[in-house]
Amino acid sequence: MKRFFLYLLLLSSFNSIPAHAFELKVVESIEGEEFFKKKSYKLSSESLPKYDEKKLKKVFKSIMKDMVECPAGSFLMGSPENELGHDKNEKQHKVTISKPFYIGKYEVTQPLYELITGNNPSEFFDDDETDDKIYPVDCISWNEANQFCEILNSLFKEYLPLGYKFDLPTEAQWEYACRAGTTTSLNNGKDITSKKEYCLNLDEVGWYNENSYRSTHPVGQKEPNAWGIYDMHGNVFEWCKDTYNYYHRENCIDSEIQSSSSEKKERVLRGGCWDNYSYMCRSANRISFNAYVWSYTQGFRIAIVPDSSIEKEDKKNNDKKQNNIKKEDNSNRNSNNKEKIKIIEE
Repeated sequence: MKRFFLYLLLLSSFNSIPAHAFELKVVESIEGEEFFKKKSYKLSSESLPKYDEKKLKKVFKSIMKDMVECPAGSFLMGSPENELGHDKNEKQHKVTISKPFYIGKYEVTQPLYELITGNNPSEFFDDDETDDKIYPVDCISWNEANQFCEILNSLFKEYLPLGYKFDLPTEAQWEYACRAGTTTSLNNGKDITSKKEYCLNLDEVGWYNENSYRSTHPVGQKEPNAWGIYDMHGNVFEWCKDTYNYYHRENCIDSEIQSSSSEKKERVLRGGCWDNYSYMCRSANRISFNAYVWSYTQGFRIAIVPDSSIEKEDKKNNDKKQNNIKKEDNSNRNSNNKEKIKIIEE
């Protein structure tokens, strides 16, 4: 009964408060926080499925088959003030994606999540086992989504392109992939026509409260964007790597991730979900939740992104190398000067 009550609290919260304050309704009571913490996101290595190398290669190939390459480039992140549904946390600014990356063609599905973790926490699924329609995993916290990516790296690191890793996309990467060159509120080149009522333009590309029948739907049933990516609008909310913050910079190269080790730190969710009004499913819409919070509306999408830790290590090694070269040059210069002094003295 407690689970059902909190679920109703979640649903009522979606449409009664601003998007950026959404998480406050969920965690305003200690009882609510303890409820969400009971669902552990710590997956022990003993509970994970064991695969031989042949099986690992097969799984990796199946994952890569559903990854879409996104080229480096620039775009306007956020939304103009005159966009229907615009929020003050969507300040429009130019972002440059400096390196190409890959993102999932679909939201992470229940079969994939269970294959990797041996667990399926989802509330919604298809009872018909003969049906080939695959549902996205739901009831996922940021911690669980992040750990899923860490497991993928531990399994497939040697198969990945050099300097890349599995991770949640940053907000910038997510919106860049969602828009696929569009500047409208939806990634099909169209705008929403209503904030809270049926929207034909959104119906083409996403599941939301006017067409979802209060449930998630199998991935890939709506039209993809120009890059062949599905379900970026609605179905399940998708976690991003970033901690939540207002946009403060006019122009930037990639978005700087506001990292935090605190499991209570607010993380960003994108894309809207099956229970949202149309304005919350726009390309620019963003809300936040605490990292440990999960609900029947939350899933995620994986990405293969440049590994910043490797880049930092390379920079550190290059700086060290340059310093050694300078020291060697200075040493040679001093040696030459001593020789010159010796010659002059003679």
